[in-house]
Amino acid sequence: MGKQIKSALDELIGSFRFYRESKKGKYSLDTYLDIIGEYTDRIVLECEKENYTFRGGTCTAKNNNAECTYDFTVKIYFQDNDGKEIVKEATRSLPKERFTSETENELTDEKIFEINKSVEER
Repeated sequence: MGKQIKSALDELIGSFRFYRESKKGKYSLDTYLDIIGEYTDRIVLECEKENYTFRGGTCTAKNNNAECTYDFTVKIYFQDNDGKEIVKEATRSLPKERFTSETENELTDEKIFEINKSVEER
């Protein structure tokens, strides 16, 4: 079998596996990062109502092989009117079985994602 045909076949099989797993309620890494994004948007809005200035943030996603989980740590940085730094932090670990099998390939160790302000002021 040619290399291109094998690659296309692997991609097709991967697509069916993803479809089947997502129908069972499993998250892809991107889907779960979208959920985290919704959470961080709410935190930013709440803190801005308290007159804190959003300064940035990170989401660290880690493949925890010892515990068979994916661990997510969110840190969001703000500054109050007096210039004091405020950090909002949350950590969540989810069992690997809650994720699609492709997540293992996407998150082999640890990745850090930048959190940007994606909400508009009203």
